[in-house]
Amino acid sequence: MTYIVYHLELLWAFVRGKSDALYGIDATRRGFWRSFMAILLVEPLGMFYALLFGYLDEVLLFRSGGFPLYLLQLFLDWGLPAILLFALLNLLGYRDSYIPLMVSYNWLNVIMVVITILPGALMTAHLIPVQLAVLLMLAIYGFAMWIAYRLYSFVLQCPPFTALGLSILMMIVGIASAFWLQSISHSLLVVSG
Repeated sequence: MTYIVYHLELLWAFVRGKSDALYGIDATRRGFWRSFMAILLVEPLGMFYALLFGYLDEVLLFRSGGFPLYLLQLFLDWGLPAILLFALLNLLGYRDSYIPLMVSYNWLNVIMVVITILPGALMTAHLIPVQLAVLLMLAIYGFAMWIAYRLYSFVLQCPPFTALGLSILMMIVGIASAFWLQSISHSLLVVSG
């Protein structure tokens, strides 16, 4: 537990602007695999959010026939970024930065989920007008892009356009994966219903 809290504190410091905090991460192979423990925090937070706002029936894990889709969701959320970044970093010549980047990336997912829960809750519960919800969502995506840009720029020590390109690409991949999974999930409901 201390290991997890330590890494979350480092990434929280990074989000607050202290980039040097990333020098403290466990950038070893063991640290790489241990960083996937972030799943154990992110997934329950997502389920708590769904329970809190009455969307538990939409969680793939709890749907009839949804377990394979839930595994696909885990792969799209955690495996695909790892594979894609591995390929891109090898192609761009940043292979040595892969492990520090992935360790930071995985733990940063926890921080970003916690940060977006409150605005997401306000939108989901319809406690704010639609126009404000759209602005809030754009602000959340903008903030996520800024943090991703800073992460790529600092860890890879790459030119600004490379960091920006990686930020945009990974955001597009994440959004496309979510829409694709939602489409498959909806098709499953139509076929079974």
